[in-house]
Amino acid sequence: MNRSTRALMFSLFAGALFAGGAANASDTAQAKPASAKHARADYGTPAVHAHRTIVVNDRTRHVNVTNGETVQFDVNGQRFAFAFNNWPNKDVVDLSVIAPDGVTTPKVRVYIAPNPMSQG
Repeated sequence: MNRSTRALMFSLFAGALFAGGAANASDTAQAKPASAKHARADYGTPAVHAHRTIVVNDRTRHVNVTNGETVQFDVNGQRFAFAFNNWPNKDVVDLSVIAPDGVTTPKVRVYIAPNPMSQG
């Protein structure tokens, strides 16, 4: 590869890299904090049916679930179900992040254990 070809490839690569970075910068400027409701998808999806129910009250500080599990949360009488399907690096989440709008949650951490059935 001659010098002019390398220079052309470098400028094209740098231009593409800059354009991608500029798009990401504009997205980041408008993005919500990581704890916002849109981060819910990093941990799973809302569900209709659940395998078990976890009762959460004002004294609850943390709960344990397993990746792949669907759980119904009863938070001071307000109920919602959530199917956990998280990324491997997402193993703890505040309950308020996955709770639907309108459900008031105390400060509770949800610890998500890896699913032993999907371990290689």
